[in-house]
Amino acid sequence: MTEFPESIAGMFKNEPNPACIYSIKFYVNGIETIVTVDDYIPTRYGKPAFSKAKGDEIWVCLVEKAWAKLCGTYVNAEGASPTWAG
Repeated sequence: MTEFPESIAGMFKNEPNPACIYSIKFYVNGIETIVTVDDYIPTRYGKPAFSKAKGDEIWVCLVEKAWAKLCGTYVNAEGASPTWAG
């Protein structure tokens, strides 16, 4: 995904906003599914507890949080195959 920034931008259904609420689009079994999350990211020792971006980007953590919400928990989201993202 990082090689195609337009695909990342296409996942976000709204722009950054003062409420810090994001709607992120996934396709589940071919059906468009919108998951809404806030920007509260679980941390450990002051850094994101799970995925980490290379820079100051927050999209990585937001997409992971939305996927975990779709799966029920971060634990359920663990170990997914990248081919599921297609």
